[in-house]
Amino acid sequence: MLRKKFKCLLKVNILGIEQKKHLGLLELEVKKLKEVESANCALQNTVSITQGENKALKEQDNRIKQTLEELSCKYSRIKEINTEQRHKFNALKDRFVEVHRKLKNLKECKRVLLETQNEYADAVSKWQMEIIKASQMLFTQMNSLQEENEQLRQKLNSVAERKCESETTQYLVNSFNVESFETKLLELEKLCDYVRNDMLAKDTLLSKTRWKKNSLPNQIAPMSNEPESEKMLEVLTSHSLRSEQLQSQVDSLMQELSHLKSQLNDCETERNSLKLESNIRENLQIENKELKIAVESLNKKLNETQQVHEDLQQIRNTLKALEQDKISLLEQLQQKSEKQKNLHSEENIQFTEKSYIDLQSRYSHLEREHADLLCEMRELNEALKARGDVISRQQEKQQELINELRRTNTKLKQIDEKLLQKDAAIAEKEAQVREVKREIDLTRQQTRDLEIASVRSEEQLRVLNEELHSFRNNADTQSEILSTSTMSRNEELSRLREVDESFEEKYNKMRGLALKLKKRLQEQTTQFTEMEQQQSGYVALKAECEELRKQLKVCDEQEKLIETLKSENQKLKSSRKQANVLNLEIEAAEKSLMEATNKLSTRTSELETLNALLTNREHTITQLRKEITIVESAKESETTHAKELKEQVDMLQEQLKDAVHAKQLANQARKQLELTEEALKQELEQIKLEVSQCSAESSATVIAAHNEKEKIEQQLHKTVANLSETETKLHNVELALNNLRVEHSEYKQKAQAVLRKHQSIDTTRERELAEELAQVRSLEEQQRQIVNEQTTKLTILEHHNADLRMDNENLKRRVQELCSLEDELRQQNERLSQEQRSQLQEHQESLRTHRLQLEAAHECHKQQLHEIQSNYQQQIDELSSMQGKAVRLLPIIGANANERNSFSIQTPVYSSEKGQSQQIMLAEREDAEGSEEASIPNNNVIATNNKPQSLRKVSSSSRRSQHDFMPLDELLNMPMQAFQTDTVTSGRNDSGLFDFNSGNGNAESLQVELHVTRELLAKQESRIRHLTALLAENEQDLAKLTQMNDMLKEELRRQERAVEREKHMHNAEYLKNVVLKFLTLTSGDERVRLVPVLNTILKLSRNETETLNCVAKGQKLPTESQGRGWGNFLPLFGGGSNNN
Repeated sequence: MLRKKFKCLLKVNILGIEQKKHLGLLELEVKKLKEVESANCALQNTVSITQGENKALKEQDNRIKQTLEELSCKYSRIKEINTEQRHKFNALKDRFVEVHRKLKNLKECKRVLLETQNEYADAVSKWQMEIIKASQMLFTQMNSLQEENEQLRQKLNSVAERKCESETTQYLVNSFNVESFETKLLELEKLCDYVRNDMLAKDTLLSKTRWKKNSLPNQIAPMSNEPESEKMLEVLTSHSLRSEQLQSQVDSLMQELSHLKSQLNDCETERNSLKLESNIRENLQIENKELKIAVESLNKKLNETQQVHEDLQQIRNTLKALEQDKISLLEQLQQKSEKQKNLHSEENIQFTEKSYIDLQSRYSHLEREHADLLCEMRELNEALKARGDVISRQQEKQQELINELRRTNTKLKQIDEKLLQKDAAIAEKEAQVREVKREIDLTRQQTRDLEIASVRSEEQLRVLNEELHSFRNNADTQSEILSTSTMSRNEELSRLREVDESFEEKYNKMRGLALKLKKRLQEQTTQFTEMEQQQSGYVALKAECEELRKQLKVCDEQEKLIETLKSENQKLKSSRKQANVLNLEIEAAEKSLMEATNKLSTRTSELETLNALLTNREHTITQLRKEITIVESAKESETTHAKELKEQVDMLQEQLKDAVHAKQLANQARKQLELTEEALKQELEQIKLEVSQCSAESSATVIAAHNEKEKIEQQLHKTVANLSETETKLHNVELALNNLRVEHSEYKQKAQAVLRKHQSIDTTRERELAEELAQVRSLEEQQRQIVNEQTTKLTILEHHNADLRMDNENLKRRVQELCSLEDELRQQNERLSQEQRSQLQEHQESLRTHRLQLEAAHECHKQQLHEIQSNYQQQIDELSSMQGKAVRLLPIIGANANERNSFSIQTPVYSSEKGQSQQIMLAEREDAEGSEEASIPNNNVIATNNKPQSLRKVSSSSRRSQHDFMPLDELLNMPMQAFQTDTVTSGRNDSGLFDFNSGNGNAESLQVELHVTRELLAKQESRIRHLTALLAENEQDLAKLTQMNDMLKEELRRQERAVEREKHMHNAEYLKNVVLKFLTLTSGDERVRLVPVLNTILKLSRNETETLNCVAKGQKLPTESQGRGWGNFLPLFGGGSNNN
């Protein structure tokens, strides 16, 4: 039974052991499951973290996009401002050119007027000579006629013959008066036409002057918008600060933006060139229209000249007919005089004399009119010559315009080719964008698949957890029946292990895939953002390309118009060739054409020089833009360099004090203020130059307007004088008409009387006279109509004169307003200059104060260092003296017997305390122990000398409880009496002990002495170690401070050199040439000569000049300059902790 029980117990024990093993395995599996669950939670956390990071990255992308959009908006605004300024500049340029052209035209008109005046004076002198000759001929004819009259007196006898003679003379007189009246009317019409032309020219001049005066305030208006420019400057400064803050995040984006900006600048240059070409084409169209108008006016004038020639021929024919009639009448008179000699009387002789005098006066009048007609013919010939000159000039201009059109066509073809190339590049990049989008879609699908797989894995985890819970429950229920379910548990454990292993493998695989996909997502997001930016740039380029295409279409339309104008011009040329009737007169005017061509050549040379000046100005503008870009790049490099310096200075600021940090901030602010001051100076100078230019232009325009006004007034006076002359002539003509009417009425009465007496006269003669009377009446009516028209024209001219006077008054008012505006602008400029000066003075005063503060801080540092060194030396001397005294102390023996028991009781306690104190003193010091107050600023130490002493005493009292030794500052500040009191008290205590133990003998006293001396030696040695460690730390701090001081000095010198170097930055081209020569030259002497030039421009230090001299001579560089850098100072900063 016992054996069975024992066996049962053994089995139970074995089963218990196996169950314990199974339980241990289950616990391990449970731990593994917990670990898996924790890993799963960690994965979920990582997934959530990655999702949060993705969200943050998306937000950053959105922010970056917003910033890029803001930058693009601001860039577009700046671009629009630049385009507006360019348009304004081009408009001013065009106005200047138009004013110059108008001045040239006025000069040419003046020259033509002077030539006409000279020719008129010459013609007047010729006319005088011809009149003298004609008067001589008339006198001869008068003499001959007098002789003929004497003969006629003898021959004329009858009254009938007298009446016939009177009738014939009256008829001739009437005919001559009608002809003279017609010639006067023609002269009046010509004068009216001349006055009309003058008034039209004056109207055009006045309209142009009004336009100029109205355009002046528009020119001055952008100058008055100075606060807006200042606001834009403030906005730009704030934008530059923001860009500096975001530069670390958007460096890559800025590079791409710079590339896009370069492309945009190229597109802008091309667009500006296209705009210029379109402007040229518009000007060509305008000039072609003007040419058409001029050709039409010339054709009209040619037709008028032809009509005038025809009228002159008719007048000549009538004169010839009249001469023939005169000859026939004289023959009839001679015949009648021969027939009727008997009917002569004295009355007839007197009548014939009167009629002869009348005929003579009329003949002289006719000769004068003939001379006037000849003068008019000459003037017409001269006008035709001038018109031929104008036509030749216009032909030359047309040829020049055709050449320019050809050039523009070639340029447009080149631009089309460039646009096609850009379209191809855009198509390629769009294809790339599509591919990237496809890749992004694939990655998104993969991420979705991964999310689905993660969800499935989570579901599997939940199922496994549920199975674990169920397994645990089953394990609890089956703990009572372990003997029956051991095999099933083993199987379940193996199955669970397999599931765990497979799950771990799947988890690792999923983790690797998630990491890869995360990396790929990041790369694709970056690529996607880049491609979106490129796509935005391409969209802008597409818009610009569409605009350029529209402009090309407009240019094609303009080319078609030009071709139509060419065809019309050819037609006009052909019609002109057909209408070349006056070739002989044009050949006579070729000499004047040669002179005009010479003048044109001189003018063209002047225009070429002006064009060269304009090209030089444009070249200088391009160079200035390049320099601005170089300066901006240098500014960016300086900003990056300044950022690096900031980082290094921040590293130093952790070890330096708040004063140095404030100093650096002040220096940075000073630099920024200096840069802003320089920018403001440059802008003020530019504004002053623009204001001066505008004032000069306005003064020039005002002077020109005054001159034009004076000329117009003179011309008005002339026109008024001409009008008065025409009025007098009209009055004379009206008087002559009245006289003719009176004479006509008398002639009617006489003719009726003669007809009553002589009814036997033929009716044919009467009919002819009736017809002539009807013609005379029609002429009278025509002349009346002409007089009425001229009166209406005079009234219109008077109204126009009043309008001109009103315009003149308005111009005067406008000039006064412009003068007041100029004064206000000058006052504003003076205020701005005064404010700038005051700001500069304030900045200079702040800089002076900063420098004085720095010098005072340096002096305080030096004084404190000297004081610390002197205190160290004194303390070292005192400690050496104290050590000697402590060694030389002698024991004092002799004490009472009653005190031995107390000493024996107290010795173990005392020895235990001393042992503890020895252990504390012999313990190693911690790093930087005793130098807690080494980082206190020097200014605070100087300002508060009394407060730190009390604080130090409290700290010393608290620290002595922990450590038996005191820090260096307390040792330096403690007087010598404290050390003496300590030694005295220790000596007294020792003497008391020795007195107490004197009765026990020499052995015990010697042991006590040895013990006390050993303790004193241990104390002194610990103090010496403490002092040496503190001295080493302070020496290291001194080395650090000296090195930091040297570094700060070097930084200050570098900054001063940088400030001085910025003064020479405008000589960047010269510096480039010098550097290239220094790098390319082979001889050492020439390179050594270039070193001082580089030193003056770049403001180099001594070491840099020495290195340049070594390089120029071909020598090796010194080791100090090679190994010098920021890394050399790092081991010095970290040496304190190692040494300790």
